[in-house]
Amino acid sequence: MQKRNAVAKLKSLYDKYGLVHKNKGRRTDRQIEIEQDFTSYLDKLFDVAHADCKGMIKIKEDWAFLEDQRGPRKMMMTQEDLEFKHREEKRQKRANEELKRREKAKQNTEMAVAVEGSCEGELEESDKDGDLHNIITHARQIETDY
Repeated sequence: MQKRNAVAKLKSLYDKYGLVHKNKGRRTDRQIEIEQDFTSYLDKLFDVAHADCKGMIKIKEDWAFLEDQRGPRKMMMTQEDLEFKHREEKRQKRANEELKRREKAKQNTEMAVAVEGSCEGELEESDKDGDLHNIITHARQIETDY
């Protein structure tokens, strides 16, 4: 559909709405019929299902769901949405745990750097076994990993 056709059709639809809306206070049989016709026209216009969806949908539950969505909308998707929700919650939990691990490692690294800065001069004199030096080296290694 070309742009000029779409604009013309939209203007035509708006004009039809204006005629329906103009007499909305009248509750005659004819006005009710006009309103119902306009509503059904809009329902067909904004139906996003494939034109041959009846032939394409093989699962009865899916067809019933589509019919319900075109009408009163009493049905809802349950199992698939719950599974998706569960997967998303697990993914988010893993991401949060990873973030906490990274923050903890960063804090440990910062603490080790602070200890290194305050004890660097004393390291050679007081640490004969090299334990503090090993801790600081390990902290630097963790920092480079993240």
